[in-house]
Amino acid sequence: ELVLAVEEFGETQTAPFVPDVPGQATAVAYTGDAGAVVRDIGDGEVMPVNLDGNAIFSPMLQSLIAFRDALNTNDLNAVSAASGQMATNLDTVLQARGEIGARTRRLDLQDARLGDVTLQLQTSLSNVEDADITQEAVDLQTRQDALEAALAVTGRSLNTSLLNFLN
Repeated sequence: ELVLAVEEFGETQTAPFVPDVPGQATAVAYTGDAGAVVRDIGDGEVMPVNLDGNAIFSPMLQSLIAFRDALNTNDLNAVSAASGQMATNLDTVLQARGEIGARTRRLDLQDARLGDVTLQLQTSLSNVEDADITQEAVDLQTRQDALEAALAVTGRSLNTSLLNFLN
């Protein structure tokens, strides 16, 4: 009996494929949906995290049923046709698997990038929070003394008046 059920985040407990005759299926009905499940993966970035199970697996299940029936009736032509269909359908499953692998790789890269950003932010925050107050006070006083000296020099050079030029 073919019963496939996946429980993800408690969202479903229903088998996505249900045989018409338990134990001797002649067809399977897809009870899932083709809706896209999209998740945020970064700032303004979203990615679908599911694929259409009906498009991927229904043809393969139908080919398996046809293959079983051909074996039971000892129909070599039907066995050959069903195995050809299974090979074609296997390619579809492998393509879906490749798509999942590519998405997983993208998520891994995004996870690493976000980890680097988090580390940079924590380092920056640590640099601000862990500043040596004494050293910062000395640096501020040094800058203030330099500013006052520059203002004093500028003030003396601008102390000339029109009478200084007439003499």
